[in-house]
Amino acid sequence: MPKLPQYASGIPHNRLVEITCRGNCNCGRIAKIAETKDSEGGTVIDTKGYAECLFCGYRATDFSNWRRI
Repeated sequence: MPKLPQYASGIPHNRLVEITCRGNCNCGRIAKIAETKDSEGGTVIDTKGYAECLFCGYRATDFSNWRRI
């Protein structure tokens, strides 16, 4: 597993992706995949939703450009 930047260290690894941040960063950043509730009330990772840049908060919805880390 690659070394994560400090701003991403507290997030579970299965929710992390690398995105091209088009917000204030304008570069490659680590993002957190959104979670949604399933029918039983639990949480599931929503890969069709968005990933939020952990540095500036930009929400990337173009999931075809996300890369697992």
